[in-house]
Amino acid sequence: MTEKPSSYEKGLALELKLVELFKKMGYNVIHDAKRVGRSGVEHQIDILAEYRCPLHNSTVVVEAKSYDSPVDKDRIMKLTQIVDDLGADRGIIVTTSYFTPEAIKTSKGHNLELWNREQLAKFLGEIEVSSTEKGLPLEVSVKERVARFILNIQDAERIERSLLEKRGRGGFLGKGKIIETLRSVVLQYFPYYEVDVQATVNEIEKTGLMSTRTVQKIVAVRVGFDASSGDVIVVDGNGVATIYPFLKNLSEEEVKVFRLMRGKQRYNMHGIVGLGFSEGKAKKILSGLVAKGALESHRGERGTIIYQTRTTFPSDPRLLKSISDVLDTQEIPKTAEFTAPRIDASDVIKRIELYWNGKVNNIAVLYYPFYVCNLITEDGSQRIDIIDAISGRLKEL
Repeated sequence: MTEKPSSYEKGLALELKLVELFKKMGYNVIHDAKRVGRSGVEHQIDILAEYRCPLHNSTVVVEAKSYDSPVDKDRIMKLTQIVDDLGADRGIIVTTSYFTPEAIKTSKGHNLELWNREQLAKFLGEIEVSSTEKGLPLEVSVKERVARFILNIQDAERIERSLLEKRGRGGFLGKGKIIETLRSVVLQYFPYYEVDVQATVNEIEKTGLMSTRTVQKIVAVRVGFDASSGDVIVVDGNGVATIYPFLKNLSEEEVKVFRLMRGKQRYNMHGIVGLGFSEGKAKKILSGLVAKGALESHRGERGTIIYQTRTTFPSDPRLLKSISDVLDTQEIPKTAEFTAPRIDASDVIKRIELYWNGKVNNIAVLYYPFYVCNLITEDGSQRIDIIDAISGRLKEL
């Protein structure tokens, strides 16, 4: 990421924040849309947001301006013309700055909303607004696709009824049996980030018959993240799975130490002090890694605390197969029900920089299909099961 982001980078970051916002508000959102108006002129639109009602579809044209200077009346007049030509219900112009008095006056009498920095912060929070001004890497773009489902809704119903039958029988002598009724099954798409990265990895090279050396290499790789939890994912024949669930909870210092701890070797506090930390800091880092599930500890000889990795750090992201590495994808169906990302794309970029000293070239939002099974128990309480629409496996919540 550049030290001083360009206006393009800041503008793109703001647009992506607004895409997430309108999705959370229930709109169907198209980013960087092109639409031909009644005049025959094609208009490029930052964000086109549509809200489908039983008797009417509401269309909103959103323009994002990440400016240091105020937005003038010319921008307002241009948006007014686009809204009128497209027959949209209203237009919204959003800025991280503010509007000139002439711009505010020009908007009067038109179906326009002006969101200045203060108004934007009410929706996003000041920290989120500030993060857009740090920008995204120049080549980053977000494109949305879905993985093709294999199982149909009847398959999901059959799998769920089998699960209900097992729960209804219970364990030994019927203890622990649960009586539930399947109310409905809905195909729902859950969001994942797929990131094309230039990552730094260490490789062992032979330098002689009995000697080796460690060399650093820059490799091109694609990695996946759960856009709801921030977990790293891997995809195989069993579907999509989150791995290293503790990783997202580690501080920068904890990640630095954990990356250096190899295999099942044993470490003590003095080994961490050798990395340049004070004894107190080393103890705090190791205790944090134990508490968060990355390490386990036990007392060795003379009462010394010995630390050992529970699992190794994913130092080579080439081993982490992502969704499009394994599965076919397609454009999002118009009738698809999908959950918007909860984790911001900029947060994923920070994680990649931290985990693999990586540079992000592109981000894609891919939606993975699951069947959401709505259940009701004998006492009237409700819960859901989520079944992978490709592998048929029950997703752990």
